[in-house]
Parts: sequence; structure tokens; C-alpha cells
Amino acid sequence: MKRQIRDRGLSNGYLPRNLFRLRKAALSRGTNLAILPQFYSKRRESTCYLDYKDHKIFWRLEWAFPHSINPITLYDERVDEETLLANCLDKYLLPQSTDTFQGQLDYYRSYGHAGVSVVVKDEGCPANVQKYILLKQYKSLKENFRKLTIIEYPKLIVVPNIHLYNYLG
Repeated sequence: MKRQIRDRGLSNGYLPRNLFRLRKAALSRGTNLAILPQFYSKRRESTCYLDYKDHKIFWRLEWAFPHSINPITLYDERVDEETLLANCLDKYLLPQSTDTFQGQLDYYRSYGHAGVSVVVKDEGCPANVQKYILLKQYKSLKENFRKLTIIEYPKLIVVPNIHLYNYLG
């Protein structure tokens, strides 16, 4: 039988020990990590984990590119929290990166790092309010996620700077 620990967070019940430790480690970094109940698909897809030896969080990142020819969503599994946001974005923006996207990201690649911004939805505001927070590309994931509420794993939205006003209003 797995040992479970009572959690007073969003899960509204018991958490397995590994998820409790992950949530506690995120809280120590200033990030409010909310764990959903088991039957939610986002919980099943989550591969975020805490490396106990190095005490590092490895995130699953969901990248949304809403302004491409066909809006696409891509995933990065187990990204170290010390990685710079710009280094995570290199995989999709640099022209020499492997093009498995069949030209769907050419619009974003034409702008490069200076022409795009990364935003994340503010999960701490009411559901009827769409509020986004601008992340800094030159900072690590740990620094960018400080003072944020994340549900299971972050969804990062890559937006060209000319469309940024739609998100930051």
C-alpha cells in the first residue's frame, strides 16, 4: 500500500509522497503548484518530478504557438528548473534546429528571440478573468515561476511582440 499524506491544496485530499514532496519543494521556491485529482487528464500527462538527490524540479513544459499557420501545441519533457527560458525556446526558434514541424513555426522563426515574448496564464485570478503574465527569457524557469500558481505543469504561450497587447491589455 502506498503511503499518502494529507494535503490541503487544490487536490482536496491525499497526495502520494512524491507529489507531496514536489509540491513542498515548489512552495519553497515561491511557486504554488496545484495538483489535480487523479482522474483529470492533465494529471495523467504530467511528468514533473523532484530529483531528491540534487533537490531539483524537472518540469514538463507545454508550448502553445497560437499565431502559426495552424495553432500548434508542443511539449518538452523533464526540463531542469535551472535552464534559461531562452535556451528552452531555442529548440523551436533557431533555424538550425531540427525541423520536424514542416515549416509551421517559420512565422515565429522570422522574428527570432527579440521579436517574441513568452506569457503564461495567471491561474490565481478568477475564472472569468483572462490575465497573462510576461516571462523574462534571460531568467531561469525557477526565477520565472516564482510567485506564480501552476496547475500540474506550466503552459507557456509564445506570442510575437506585435500581438502582445492582446495578452497584456
